Amino acid sequence: GLPILIRVCRAMREWDSNPVIVINPSFEMDFKQVLDTFNQRAELVYQKDPLGMGDAVLRADELIANDADVYNF
Repeated sequence: GLPILIRVCRAMREWDSNPVIVINPSFEMDFKQVLDTFNQRAELVYQKDPLGMGDAVLRADELIANDADVYNF
């Protein structure tokens, strides 16, 4: 089937064709492989320790600073 990552990216395409995705760096290659396989662009931001959604948003701050909306899934 279609990976949930790709489903969410496609659902958000109307608002953002190059979403910012916060991931654990241990899974970088897995995420890149899925994104490449489905020809999906995304900016990856790394959160080494699972410190919550607020910390994830802070990690992505430079990339989302000018966005009017931030969606958390």
